[in-house]
Amino acid sequence: MNVKLISAGAGSGKTYRLTREIVQKLKSGVPPSGILATTFTRKAATELKERVRQSLIQEGLLDAAEEVSNALIGTVNGLGTKLLQRFSFEAGLSPYVQVMEDIEGKQYFNLALANILDASKVERIQALAERLSLLPDTGSFGGSDWKEHLSRICDLARQNNFKETALETSRVKSIDTLSTFFEATISKDYTEQLTGLRKELDFVIQEIDLEADSTVKTKNALKKVKAIRFNIEHGKAIKWSDWASLANTSPGKKSMDTFADLIQYAQLHHRSPQFQEDLKAYISELFQLTAAAIQEYDDYKKKRGLIDYTDMEAMLDQLLDRRDVQEVLRQELHLVIVDEFQDTSPLQLNLFLKLDALAGDSIWVGDPKQSIYGFRGADPVLMSSILKEIPVAPEDIQTHSYRSRADLVHFSNAIFTQAFSDTPKEQVALIPVRTADALEEAHRDSPDMGRAMRNWHFPIEGEKSRFTDAKFMEQIVKRLVDLLHYPPIIYCKKTASFRPLEAGDIGILCERNKTCLDFSKLLAEYGVKASIARVGIINTQEVRLVLACLYQLLDRGDTLSVAELLYLSGQYELEDILKERAAYVLSGKREYEEPWMASETWIEQLDRLRAFSQELSITELLELILEELPIRESVSAMDNATLRLANLEQLFAHARVFESRYARMGQAATIDGFILFLQDLNWNKKDEQAATSSSDAINLLTYHKSKGLEYPFVVLYDLLRAKKSTPFGIHIVSERETLDLSDVLADRWIRFLPNPYGRSGSKTDLYKALEESTIMEENTLKEKSERARLLYVGITRARDYLVIPTTEHNRPLAWLNQTYSSSFDPNESFFETIVQVPMEWEGIPIPIVKEELEEEQLDLVSFNQEVQDIKVYDIERKEGTFLPLEGDWKALALDQAGEIEEATFEAMPFQVSLQTNAYYTLLLRLAKHLLVNQASHSSLLGYLLDQDMELTAEEAAEMHDRASALGRLLIPEGFTLAGINIPMELEKNSQIYELSADVIVYDEAGNQTAVLCYIPGESAAAHERVIKKLSKQKNMLKAHGISCRLINVARLQWKDF
Repeated sequence: MNVKLISAGAGSGKTYRLTREIVQKLKSGVPPSGILATTFTRKAATELKERVRQSLIQEGLLDAAEEVSNALIGTVNGLGTKLLQRFSFEAGLSPYVQVMEDIEGKQYFNLALANILDASKVERIQALAERLSLLPDTGSFGGSDWKEHLSRICDLARQNNFKETALETSRVKSIDTLSTFFEATISKDYTEQLTGLRKELDFVIQEIDLEADSTVKTKNALKKVKAIRFNIEHGKAIKWSDWASLANTSPGKKSMDTFADLIQYAQLHHRSPQFQEDLKAYISELFQLTAAAIQEYDDYKKKRGLIDYTDMEAMLDQLLDRRDVQEVLRQELHLVIVDEFQDTSPLQLNLFLKLDALAGDSIWVGDPKQSIYGFRGADPVLMSSILKEIPVAPEDIQTHSYRSRADLVHFSNAIFTQAFSDTPKEQVALIPVRTADALEEAHRDSPDMGRAMRNWHFPIEGEKSRFTDAKFMEQIVKRLVDLLHYPPIIYCKKTASFRPLEAGDIGILCERNKTCLDFSKLLAEYGVKASIARVGIINTQEVRLVLACLYQLLDRGDTLSVAELLYLSGQYELEDILKERAAYVLSGKREYEEPWMASETWIEQLDRLRAFSQELSITELLELILEELPIRESVSAMDNATLRLANLEQLFAHARVFESRYARMGQAATIDGFILFLQDLNWNKKDEQAATSSSDAINLLTYHKSKGLEYPFVVLYDLLRAKKSTPFGIHIVSERETLDLSDVLADRWIRFLPNPYGRSGSKTDLYKALEESTIMEENTLKEKSERARLLYVGITRARDYLVIPTTEHNRPLAWLNQTYSSSFDPNESFFETIVQVPMEWEGIPIPIVKEELEEEQLDLVSFNQEVQDIKVYDIERKEGTFLPLEGDWKALALDQAGEIEEATFEAMPFQVSLQTNAYYTLLLRLAKHLLVNQASHSSLLGYLLDQDMELTAEEAAEMHDRASALGRLLIPEGFTLAGINIPMELEKNSQIYELSADVIVYDEAGNQTAVLCYIPGESAAAHERVIKKLSKQKNMLKAHGISCRLINVARLQWKDF
């Protein structure tokens, strides 16, 4: 075996290194046609091929660049399909074999499963699942309902190429494993056991005296007892979680003796023969169902000549064992490249090892720290074993980070060298290239950039019980809105320049899709767009408009589609459509004689297209509809037009999948079939909308979906959420201590230990026994590693800024604690709030800015006085510098600011098309522009008139005058301008607090005054938040002897402190 492993951490130049490796191999004589390279996505494959081609061109190897297209570079699924077609005769398949998409295979598998699930089997499993609290409505502490258990076992079996024998082995071993934790059974049968339980329940109900013991604990305990007694009386199933709940009953002290016999009786439930048989039967049923479902699915595909990607991999695995195939590939293959090797499934890994044996040369590039796709079949444990067998040479470790700023890299190093302590330090820690003093200008940070690490701390008001995720999320959204009004500087990779942050530069990472949706709703309430992966394309206005056209083509008499078409296209209001329909009905006309709205342009055009609708494919028909009807124009007039237009293109993607599926089945792809296909996708929540991103929309995505992406500004949500390990669950177990590279799939089985208690069993004897076992230890280590890898992916998405939100009420950063802790304990106080721990990496401090402080936290100890070194313009304010202004409110602005404590002016006398905050933000920017550049009246007016604000010349002049007045307020009489937009840092106990002064001025004695401008909130509550924040900033400055002037930009109101 000749495999070179390249360790490439996040942002370390993996694609560049891979490109250089391929170019060097080509220069050494490896023919392009002899390269087989797999990537994780089609986009990555295209990018890699193009980079190799461009590199060859730059080195003058034009012939080699021309031949790069002959290299097999693509995804595992794409290249596997090509190889299967290449050896279709040997595999006994058609050379035109097509592989089903994953979603299609899932649907066919569900059909196969439905075929074997007769009524008696379903009834038997439902009865078992109900007693074991494994029905969908009861939930489970260690897993989910029985259908999800079945789906997970089936997925693991197919990903590991397990057949009936391996599944039977898994069934037996799972039962044997669980049985070792069972105690000797008691002699009572279940009926007798229930009779005894009823007796104990009755005793408690009769004897308890709530007058003598009126404690809440006793009342709750009695309520539980009565509920279970009621279920027994009415013949309802008693769950084992009910037994566990009774065993854990905790009444008040006065009633403890009354409950004692019941509690002791319930604690013996795990020794019941029925309890143990239920668990064994449930395990057996699911493994037997899995074997039957896989066999039925295989038969279903064979009858129709279909295969899926798992079949393709299994067939390739068998083909690579044939001598004739081996001889051909040994001559043709020279180099095998595996990108993102940590994300390969066990079956794919076996394929790569066999291909390496044939090619004799392989390069695998990846990062085990980013192996987060276990649910797709990746096996991090297997990858760890590979790394032990194939060590990484020092020269094959990517050592530098080219993505993130230095503090972000150091923070990641400090966290994950601890979290991945079993991994060599040099494969975890990276050296930052982006620094403030980097030699290359492209890697040098701008001095205008704020600190990279930020802690947004939100003290939620009220009692601990009133804290909710919704309140926490809203605080984050409010902070983001404020951030976009006063954006920090970021580095734009696209333009290779520094610029202010935009909404599209922000990524909010969440654990769950639902949380992303909750954030999107909150952002919408605050007027901020969100880019988020959504389903439900069939329910969008733009797709409903196209579907209305398709319904019309199917049935001219479908009046509902006519109404929807006319309304969604914007031609008619709903009220007008109802009037038109009522008039038509009252006229006595008939649809078959004179169809309703037949003279409407859109309807006439569809009538002409109907003749072609049966001859065209669905995609061709959609193209024709969009060409002949002004649908794109109508959609462009809707709100959020960018996403809606993208959804039209996404509809074509769904159409192509539909056509491909029907082509494989040899059936015609009809209009009504396409509509049913979309409805089926919608029912299964698979009708995905277009994934779009724009400069004015904040990106919302899960940690898993963020892999491979990067953002200038990242907010990590869900860090307060702890994840508890459990001894139950479904896991792959290897019987071998060392990996056999000749057969990586050997001696592996599925361990299935279902939790019979739902959420009630953590204190039972069975749970305690499992908790003290090596199984719990293994599961905890696995869970800890998975969480650490997912957090690593999240932290390393940030290029310029990383935000860690925290709050009060004893909510520690549980995820960070579990990652950093050796015991997976979320309550270990490494990170109560992130800045409470002085962070450093190899002696280098990691400064973390803490924002939104409590009033008592504003006792500050230091301040950077060197503001003139940041931006100094040394402009003396002389008489006549500013244009003469007219009107009482303008004249007042020219008075001596030092003599007036407060002044108020009327609001703007005209309306503009901009939002209020955006208008005043522009006004402030213009005022600063006047101060710094002394812009002429005519040039500034020209600038205003050029902006897309629909301003008249008079309005532009008014805005200029207002900016001049504001500029006069920014510099009090007798002061000199030091600079604008000055960042200030204040430190205490290793915490850094940051604010930005709009203007810094100084008097003749050198005393500084900071000018802070603000825009009032649009509601009383919003305005109160603005004032509260300004008060904190004012107190910060006052603590350091710095005067402060607050200016209300909207009303030209000021107050000096």
